[in-house]
Parts: sequence; structure tokens; C-alpha cells
Amino acid sequence: MPLIFREIGNKSWWDKAHDEFCWLGENELVGDVFKGVKAIKGRLSTYRLEDDKSSLQRVVAALACKRSNLENFDFVVVPENEMESSFEFLRTPGNTADALVNGLHRDIVHLTATDLMKLVIVFRNHMSAMSRLYKDDVKEAILDSLSQESLREDDVNGGVKKHLF
Repeated sequence: MPLIFREIGNKSWWDKAHDEFCWLGENELVGDVFKGVKAIKGRLSTYRLEDDKSSLQRVVAALACKRSNLENFDFVVVPENEMESSFEFLRTPGNTADALVNGLHRDIVHLTATDLMKLVIVFRNHMSAMSRLYKDDVKEAILDSLSQESLREDDVNGGVKKHLF
């Protein structure tokens, strides 16, 4: 069963057990979670993975190498069939330096504010599927993509590059 991958910003925003958010009621999330699902013109970028997650490291590397700094990478992976009845997906080319990753790109389209709230609930219901790759793991993913030549050194932002070599 295919999976939908989405970068979510800071994983701690989704964790109501986090000490900072002890004031939240049951089934509530801090409003900061919307920073991780920022739609642009009613679209939200996602990536479709096979159920074995074999391309996960390449997706992370392709996205992380564009960042201004090497940092942790938080994301969620949700079964596609749990999203396709509520959201419309459109296959569009991604905007990374990795051609394979660009082919995995899917925009969720025609998103309203209500849809974003529904999406946040879907993600919240999959908190166990939220993951964090720490800096060293992100670095390893980028170095692997460089060694496999799915990325070139020129594709890596200078702020990230200075931590790789």
C-alpha cells in the first residue's frame, strides 16, 4: 500500500505531552502545527512512497540539501488510502535536484482552511508514524545520495554543505 510523506516542521508541536503544551485539552494540538502544513495557493507538497519506504532517505536528502542549515528533519508517513477519499492529489514534478524524488511528488490541491484542519487531524491520528531524522542521519542521507550520484555537490546549499565535508 503506497504511503504519503510530508515534512511537518517541528515534531514537538504535535506532541501534547510536551511540557510546554500541558495546557492543551484532549484531542487538541498547539496552533503551531499549521506551520508544517502551509499551503501555497491551495496546494500542499507531498511525496508518494512505496510501502517499503525504499525511497524515504532519498526524499529526505533531496529536501534537506535545499535547507539553509543542516538540522533535524521531522516528517509523517500516512497510508495513501486513508487520504485519497478526503483530498485530491495531482501528480506534479517536484522541485528538487533528484529526478527520482521529483517523480514521487504529489500536490494535494484545492485545499481550503477546513481541509487543512482535516489534514492536521489525519496527521495527528498518525502521530505514531511521525519520525525525526537527527542531523547525523540527515547528513548520512545526503552523503549517500551524493555517493549514488542522485545529488551533486552543487545541489547542496552552502549552509548544509559546510557540515558534510
